[in-house]
Amino acid sequence: MAFWAIPALLAAFLWLLRTKLARDIKSNQAGEKGSAGKTHLERMPESTKAIRPIRENAQAKSPLRALLKRPSTWLVTLFMGLQSAAFYNFCNWLPSIAGAAGFSSGEAGVHLFIFQALGIVSGLLIPRFMYLRGNQVRAGLLASAPLLVAALGWLLNPHLSLLWSIFGGIGQGASLVVALTLISLRGRTHAETVALSGFAQSLGYLLATCGPFVFGALTETTQGFEAPLVFMAALATAQCALSFFAGRIPKDQ
Repeated sequence: MAFWAIPALLAAFLWLLRTKLARDIKSNQAGEKGSAGKTHLERMPESTKAIRPIRENAQAKSPLRALLKRPSTWLVTLFMGLQSAAFYNFCNWLPSIAGAAGFSSGEAGVHLFIFQALGIVSGLLIPRFMYLRGNQVRAGLLASAPLLVAALGWLLNPHLSLLWSIFGGIGQGASLVVALTLISLRGRTHAETVALSGFAQSLGYLLATCGPFVFGALTETTQGFEAPLVFMAALATAQCALSFFAGRIPKDQ
């Protein structure tokens, strides 16, 4: 049982390291702001500052109704659903795929462990890429592309299952963090962010639960993993394409 303490210790070490880096970056940014004078918020016109609270109070009564009218809400929800489906599918079927490729149950378990462990690492590293060129497109692609590589890798050469487990682990951990960060960024107010979080996660996870069933149905019908992995590759491709739209900052935000 002590073996399972290793991922927790690894996560704690990486989190402390990331916290230290974030603190250093924040102190540097504070120094730059001090030397430049007023911050962006301090330079805003007084009229803009006065309008913002009124707008927030007006939308606080029914934030979900306003959110449902925005394309960004549905894009974030779909991204949440696709990345969750990839995680559920690989977690459920990775050992079986590795076993069909000739690996023992112990080796397949190691592949699944690596898949899970690398998700911790990538989830801690991807926030550094969330604001490249002012949007989240590149972060979404960096998180989604490894899932596509993993699906195609298991489809074309399953004997390199360990390598595809590495790619899949990197993709699933980073994709979850990107999805959750998009939720926090697309809400204009606290109330909107809470409503968007509830909607995107509820509907997203509901869609994702269909993934393992479809994967299993395709496996049983075709008596193999080729069709299910094509299905996974299609989902990963859709997630990559969705990154171009979900990662853009809405014009009205």
